[in-house]
Amino acid sequence: MKVLLISAVLACCSISSAAMAGVCIAAPYSFNPALNGSVTAHLMTTTGNCRHQYSAGGRLEFTSASIVDLPRNGKLKQIGPFSFHYSANKGFKGSDIYSVSVCGRSTAGSGCSKIIYDMSVE
Repeated sequence: MKVLLISAVLACCSISSAAMAGVCIAAPYSFNPALNGSVTAHLMTTTGNCRHQYSAGGRLEFTSASIVDLPRNGKLKQIGPFSFHYSANKGFKGSDIYSVSVCGRSTAGSGCSKIIYDMSVE
């Protein structure tokens, strides 16, 4: 059986003020919804904002995505079928954790993966 691994695409949300410009950086990670597993993604942001967007390719089709666990030190909103926006509470610096579920199907099967975000707000 062939196993497909899918990488998530992460992009930093743009801030209208040039002084607030910063980055949202993620260490590489991958997941396969058909395995019904979980993966931890390590991220860092200098603005307190980060957008997560998932796109499937090849024989994989994403079928749904949802918030599983909210962050304790910020807000997480689903802004599209497979897009999420994290914003840290004003003045917060430190570590925040939250998670989303991404479901899909492929020739290898179907299921959902839990992506746990370990966000470092600097």
